[in-house]
Amino acid sequence: MEIKENLKSIIGKDGHYLAVLNEINSFLYNDEYVKYSAFYFHRGEKDYLVASVGEWSMVDTIKVELYKRDETLLGYWLIDTHIPVADLIEIASLMTKTLFFDEWEQNYAFTQNRGCEYFPCHKIKDENSFNCLFCYCPLYPIPECGGNFTLLKNGIKDCSHCLLPHRKESYDHIISKLISYQGLK
Repeated sequence: MEIKENLKSIIGKDGHYLAVLNEINSFLYNDEYVKYSAFYFHRGEKDYLVASVGEWSMVDTIKVELYKRDETLLGYWLIDTHIPVADLIEIASLMTKTLFFDEWEQNYAFTQNRGCEYFPCHKIKDENSFNCLFCYCPLYPIPECGGNFTLLKNGIKDCSHCLLPHRKESYDHIISKLISYQGLK
C-alpha cells in the first residue's frame, strides 16, 4: 500500500522525533488521509500534545498506543482516518522501534514547523536539525549577539546569513544572552 511506504520513508529518515511527527501529520493531512491526528506523550504526570492537524473529531477516532522498546507505554496516537487499523498498528510498531522517541532531554529547546511556507527559511544541509523555535531571532536588538550578521550602510543588521537561532544547540546561548542583556544576572 502506498501510504505505508510513504510513512515508512518518513520514519526512516531517523530525524528528531518532533520533526518526524510533524512530517507524518503534514503528509497525512495534505494527502487527505486524515481529518484529525494527534500524538500524545506521557512524561511524568502530564500528557504533551506534540503535533496535531485537521479538525477536532472524536467520533470514530482510532487510538493507537505507542510503546518504548522496554514495553513502557510512551503515549498514544489518536487518528480519525480511513487508513486500515492494521496498517496504523504496523506503522506505530515501526515508530516505537526508532530512536527519535528516546530524545526527551530539552524537548522544549527544539521544534519544527514543516508546514510553514518558508521552511527552511535559510539554506542548510540537514533539514532535520533546523530549529524553528526562534523563528524571529530574539537577539536582533543586541549589538553583540554572537551571530553571523553584517551591518548595512544605514546601520541596520542584516541577519540573512545567520543560522544561530536555528541550530539545535543554540538554545542555552540565546537564553544566556537575553538574561545578560536584560541585566538579570
